[in-house]
Amino acid sequence: MPTVKRQIKKIVKYDRNPRHNTNAIEPLLESLRKHGQVKPIILSAKNYPFKDEVVCCGHSTLLALEKFGATEVDCVIHRFSSEKEFADYNIRDNKTSEYAEWDESEYNALVSDFELDFDVEVSDLGIDDEPEDQPEDKGKCGECGRKIK
Repeated sequence: MPTVKRQIKKIVKYDRNPRHNTNAIEPLLESLRKHGQVKPIILSAKNYPFKDEVVCCGHSTLLALEKFGATEVDCVIHRFSSEKEFADYNIRDNKTSEYAEWDESEYNALVSDFELDFDVEVSDLGIDDEPEDQPEDKGKCGECGRKIK
């Protein structure tokens, strides 16, 4: 999917975006400082369905880039057939993370193995301290020594 650059100051934010992004800005800023913008934001094409290109997905990224001082952003332009389709995609994109679950042991192993520095507690990620079903212990990996589930 090709990306295009857009001037941040000219981008129109969706005024009906139902997701509040304030709490995501600082963690996104940290990611932007370390990695730059890796994931493009999604804009509607002009006249599809709005007069201007409007942010469908990536409001938090856009806000963080603004705070970071960036002047341009990488975007994917999509022709939505209607505002209903636009809103449907906006909501589905935002809600998908709510359906995912964290594997606490794998999260902790990744952070430990790669000495990642996160200012996030496992409890902040919605990981239960005691999973309902403990996977069967199948031994340890011969290379890294981690348990195999």
